[in-house]
Amino acid sequence: MSASHSGPSARLDAWASHWYPATRLDERVAADSAPLGAARRAAAARKLDTLREQFPYDDDELFTRMLRQRGLTPLDFAAVCQETAEEVRTRFAQPPPWLSKLHGMPLVGTADAPYPASAPGLPGARTDRRQDRMARLRTAPRDPRADPVGR
Repeated sequence: MSASHSGPSARLDAWASHWYPATRLDERVAADSAPLGAARRAAAARKLDTLREQFPYDDDELFTRMLRQRGLTPLDFAAVCQETAEEVRTRFAQPPPWLSKLHGMPLVGTADAPYPASAPGLPGARTDRRQDRMARLRTAPRDPRADPVGR
């Protein structure tokens, strides 16, 4: 069952694609070291041109250092940056170790691990509507015209 499902036994699914954008760039490249095909190479070259026009990638020294630190080529970096979550997931034969450790954990907001009642505003939080309104009022900015003395 993936994180998008809710219910009394919802568990983290390490194979669900929406977790894979959290992987590091070097993890993605190491997971699939197959050379880029012609179509992906052309798309990556176009993406690289766009990336190099943006900060911080427009600074040659910073860009080169970042690539060197991560063990990436410029085209690998551009290819990885344009992948969808599902494309990232397909790079991996197995989930990365850190995600494997989370597999099967109860998802927050389920009957297994409910949000605490003192967490108003969080999705799925079980709070009293009156408490929620009062919390919003306490944090709302004051209008100085309505209370010039600040009381």
